[in-house]
Amino acid sequence: MKRCEVCNKPIRGSYKKALGNYYHLEHFKCSICGKKIEGSFYKYQGEPAHADCYERKAVPKCDICGEPLTGKRYITDRWHNKICAKHRNEYEKCPYCESFMAHELQTKKHEYPDGRAICSKCKEKAVDDKDLASLIFRELSTILSKYDIEVDPEPLNLRLVSKDTLEAQVGKGSRGSTEFNEVIRESLIGGRDVRRNFTVSLFYGLPDFEFKTVGAHELMHVWIYENTPYKDPSRKERFIEGSCDYASYLVLKYIGNEFTELKLRKIKEKPDEVYGEGFRLIKKYVDEKGIKSWLDRLKNGIKIKEE
Repeated sequence: MKRCEVCNKPIRGSYKKALGNYYHLEHFKCSICGKKIEGSFYKYQGEPAHADCYERKAVPKCDICGEPLTGKRYITDRWHNKICAKHRNEYEKCPYCESFMAHELQTKKHEYPDGRAICSKCKEKAVDDKDLASLIFRELSTILSKYDIEVDPEPLNLRLVSKDTLEAQVGKGSRGSTEFNEVIRESLIGGRDVRRNFTVSLFYGLPDFEFKTVGAHELMHVWIYENTPYKDPSRKERFIEGSCDYASYLVLKYIGNEFTELKLRKIKEKPDEVYGEGFRLIKKYVDEKGIKSWLDRLKNGIKIKEE
């Protein structure tokens, strides 16, 4: 004899069969609202539910307009925000944290005078004064020293610049640059005094996790200039740029939060031949030989080549 799934009593007369079970008609109810189901239904957590209750409770909604996304194409960002495909061209993603820049998500778009866009959450973390920048560079120096990469940030001439200024200096695509020059003074008794000057320029207004990524890269350029035969920063060599990105990788791994995880993924997935392939070349070598061997090769001017 058939028994009701709800009350476990025998069923006599009319009944409802659903989800592999039998129900008295009066016991076939929505698991969400508790009211009787008389038409079509959906399965929700193994139990029956009204179609509209299911849509309200279980179907994901567009985080912009609130429309249910049942059967609709939608897109997501790094932070699992979901928006209807119809909004695709209405909202940009923040170039730093990859969230949709939308007022409804508390990630409203802001635009710097030089045209760079940033979401409101990243803007809260923006590095836009030299005192904070100097403090961060001291933090980066401390972290890198744990890997025997010693760089004193105090003598550096640190500049926060606009996109236009940096592009005029080093071309498009860079977020930072390091310039070097040496002042050599000859004494009357034949001695030489060599003074090295370093100017490190980064975009103003970068969120702190982006600033630390770029800053560590530029500090590694300083270390390379001071400790290796590689003295020409204008030459974008895979071995050098990959090494500088590996310094960023070490810093991000050390800090370890949701934003640095995002930056680590971006470093690992860079598609270009100089930075991306360079980083993967260095990482593979360090994974096999260790950090000391990598730094020794830099100091001795011995490049790491693809095997």
